[in-house]
Amino acid sequence: MIRIVLVEPHYPANIGSVARLMKNFGVRDLYIVNPKTDPFSSESRKYAMHGLDILLSARVAASLDEAIEGSSLVVATTGNTTEKSSLRTPSYLHEVSEFLSKYYSSPDTISLVFGREPSGLTNEEISKADITLTILTHHEYTSLNLSHAVGIVLYELFVKWKEKETLYSYTPTNVSFLHVKKLLKEAVYKSSMREKEDVYRMMNAILVRGVRTERELKAFIGVLSKLIGGTNKTGPEKE
Repeated sequence: MIRIVLVEPHYPANIGSVARLMKNFGVRDLYIVNPKTDPFSSESRKYAMHGLDILLSARVAASLDEAIEGSSLVVATTGNTTEKSSLRTPSYLHEVSEFLSKYYSSPDTISLVFGREPSGLTNEEISKADITLTILTHHEYTSLNLSHAVGIVLYELFVKWKEKETLYSYTPTNVSFLHVKKLLKEAVYKSSMREKEDVYRMMNAILVRGVRTERELKAFIGVLSKLIGGTNKTGPEKE
């Protein structure tokens, strides 16, 4: 399942337009974090058009942590392709759209997080994501309108899903991903590497971009288990 998360949106027209776009591309789960305007105003409703039901069922969250709770994968969007810090290297939409699109037909949730119209997401907010995503634009003006950015991302994922839905049937589950991410963090923190948190974030981004099959995921789990001195487990222990 795909969840759209809007962080502190300022303009009701954008909020309503996002709901309309979600209707266009079959996405219903909308979270609005600490909005700076009334997300259910008459103007928002006007721009939502036939997506009014999605707008009215949107959930208002007090924090980003609340909005992304329960997500198997969190994707932060940014218009800035320069690395402000070593958090991670941004991926272009076309590079990861095929992988992300598989969540259209998954019971697990991917949260696509979009930032404020004036300034985007903060580094702290980006650090909560598994992947940082950017849309390829002309270098003269890289900042996109909020609703336009949502529309481009959803269109790309929807097209890839329709093209590939019969070719790729595997999507990592919440349980399996949480397990391999836990093993990855343990392996990194047991190593002698410096800046362990940064290394973990970068390796995690590589992991979630690269896994395509259940066999690949199990291979990661097996190798990581060996590295940290455990057994070659292919999944979390059953209680």
